[in-house]
Amino acid sequence: MFFTNISCSEAFPVARIKSVALCKDYNGKDRHDRHLVTLDDGTREVINEATLDAIQNPIIGTLQALPGYDVVSAYQAGEAVELSFNPVVGWAVRADGETRPLTARGINDGMHRTVPVRHPDGYIWDEGGERGYDTVASYQTSWAEEEVIRRERRALALASVGKGA
Repeated sequence: MFFTNISCSEAFPVARIKSVALCKDYNGKDRHDRHLVTLDDGTREVINEATLDAIQNPIIGTLQALPGYDVVSAYQAGEAVELSFNPVVGWAVRADGETRPLTARGINDGMHRTVPVRHPDGYIWDEGGERGYDTVASYQTSWAEEEVIRRERRALALASVGKGA
């Protein structure tokens, strides 16, 4: 098995990893989304949380999905929240026993994070948010509320960068 550095410019065999540590930010605090990998020759590479997760819990098998499961993608379209649904064709089984949806785009629909899945009965489970929704409408409402918070956080982060913080 191989892993890529954070810029995806190089791939390395997992067997070459000697240690993994959290990266530090500019203030010396741990960054839980970035990790510093030291290889057997002393080379250091930065990887993201998803890459570390894939190294620690590799895919060990796949199962065919029953019809009716879809990966859910949400996006803002003006004032409305639009959803798209991509059929799940299988499930990737990880070493820790967890499963991840497989679509034509890959594991987790080609994303480096968990993705919401709509079940045949319409229930939506959002692994990343660790909660479920009984209807598409309730998922859309929740996503829209969280998007407002995400935008406010981005604006605050940009404002603090502008002030030199």
